[in-house]
Amino acid sequence: MNTSGTLPAGPPPACTHCVFGLIVTGKGERDFLPSLFRHLMGRAGCSFRVIGCLGQRNPITSPAKQLQMVGAGKKIPDKDAEQIGLPARRFLNQSPCHFVVLLDDVELARRPVIARVFQRYRLAFDTILSPATRPKAAVHFFANMLEAYYFADSAAVNQALGTTVLPADHNGDVELIDHPKNKIKHLFLDLTNAPMAH
Repeated sequence: MNTSGTLPAGPPPACTHCVFGLIVTGKGERDFLPSLFRHLMGRAGCSFRVIGCLGQRNPITSPAKQLQMVGAGKKIPDKDAEQIGLPARRFLNQSPCHFVVLLDDVELARRPVIARVFQRYRLAFDTILSPATRPKAAVHFFANMLEAYYFADSAAVNQALGTTVLPADHNGDVELIDHPKNKIKHLFLDLTNAPMAH
């Protein structure tokens, strides 16, 4: 989805291998996504690399913050430029076969504001990137927390935790699992009889 009004991308470069730079919003995404996408790498002529990890962003709703940005002549906060726009520009400028994808979770509490969260991320790209590179940067959301997708690969979860936490892959839509991170945590702690940290 591109709301910037920029022209659509021209013909793709003649790439035999594309590299997707991922900007992610959590440690789980940073650690898990490259292995999740690994099966695509050989067959599809592409690879994935995490180029940035940042905290989730919310819409800027404070009138004082908005006024402060306007007064300083800024379209976006400095941290959005530093953590989203500039890493994307550096990565895209390395090769015509580089692309950037910013990935975030859509937790239930954030669903009412997700369009504005998208606009904030997109504005960071559109403010820093050149018109030619803007179409090579995308914003995507997981329909649930990333940890929901762990339930589709029980072998990977069990290997990472060193014990059988999930006896089988989830038989259903993992995107409908409520609080997947807490479910895995509870399952693991129940198995190890470890006290939960509060």
